[in-house]
Amino acid sequence: MMWGTLQAHRGVKEIMDLKFQGHPEVSIILHQHLIDNAVPRSRFEKLQGKFVTLQKAVEEIKNKSDKAMSTASAAALAAKKK
Repeated sequence: MMWGTLQAHRGVKEIMDLKFQGHPEVSIILHQHLIDNAVPRSRFEKLQGKFVTLQKAVEEIKNKSDKAMSTASAAALAAKKK
């Protein structure tokens, strides 16, 4: 048990000495992560387009609600004055 712990510390020290770059163990894991999580450019651009469309819709809803609140406030003030 102690021998395994010391071996693990030695392995971690090697990786840390290389600042987690260039070590074969880290390179393999990093490469596999990039392959597993890559997003095709076409899919990214499609999602980006949807996001822009949603941003515009949210901005439009904000403007309409601001206008509605302003109208309601003006009507309430007018009603109080009467």
